[in-house]
Amino acid sequence: MNIKKYKVILLSLILFSVVFFFGICIDKDIGVKGNDIIVEAAEEEPPAGFITVTGEGIIKVKPDFAVIYVNISTDGTTADEAQKENHWILNKMLKNMNNIGISRENIETVNYNIYPAFPEKTEGDSTGLSVFELENDLKIYIQDIDNIGSIIDSIISSGVNSIYRLEFGITNLEEVRNEAVGKAVNHAKEQGETIAKALGLEPLKPVSIKSISEIETPEGFSINTQGEEYMANTAIFPPNIVIRGLVEVKYKY
Repeated sequence: MNIKKYKVILLSLILFSVVFFFGICIDKDIGVKGNDIIVEAAEEEPPAGFITVTGEGIIKVKPDFAVIYVNISTDGTTADEAQKENHWILNKMLKNMNNIGISRENIETVNYNIYPAFPEKTEGDSTGLSVFELENDLKIYIQDIDNIGSIIDSIISSGVNSIYRLEFGITNLEEVRNEAVGKAVNHAKEQGETIAKALGLEPLKPVSIKSISEIETPEGFSINTQGEEYMANTAIFPPNIVIRGLVEVKYKY
């Protein structure tokens, strides 16, 4: 073998060794980079947690108006007779209301119905007399709550048949409702902060809130105006109206 041929073979072996060595290094570098990507994925933040609390705010207020439902019921052998008697009682009631400062603008008709009633025939009666009945229902708005008892007595003295319902309310209902909801939100916030403190969490951030409000008005009641059960000088003590605000708040931690 001549020297020239030997040099060529030696140079080839050197080049092959260099290429092989750098190939291994490059492969190792790629593997390290791949491991780095896997480590970064494992260090992602865990999913957020949530705490849901319910807050309640209750406000009790005295009513500032009342609604009285009145029935005037009359009958007669003719529709005209039943109507005239009914009208006479109504006019007397309107006069009594005007005398104590309640105008006609505060009185509304809710039902007016006149109809024939046919009594059952008795033995020996071949025809029977037809009777006409008239039902006249009205509602009266009362703002003088302190004198509600004397107003009722004045209505009854006019000859009405019954006060079949008495209701109470407040004029600033929306304002009181908002106040109750505000108290409910503060209550929910206090609960959320208490839970977060007990668990060692950072201050909570609200992510959603659901709000509802409820109104608990006292049930209306009737007053018997007939017989010995009714007594003059009626005493009425208006009950409280309860407004309850409820909220459901979802916090993120």
